[in-house]
Amino acid sequence: MAQRRIDPFKEKRVNAAYRRTFAYYYQAVGNPTEALHWAESALDCFERLGMLAAKGEMQNADR
Repeated sequence: MAQRRIDPFKEKRVNAAYRRTFAYYYQAVGNPTEALHWAESALDCFERLGMLAAKGEMQNADR
């Protein structure tokens, strides 16, 4: 049986997107401490991956 090859870069991008989603979720439910934790984590991932558009989008979301 052939196995699918997982692209590690794509997996890291998806992980960063999930972290951003968690940040928005915790912000929506009124838990700013958790929201900040996940937002900082997502921004760090976006920065490391060179995803500047996503990073800028998150930084401008709360303004």
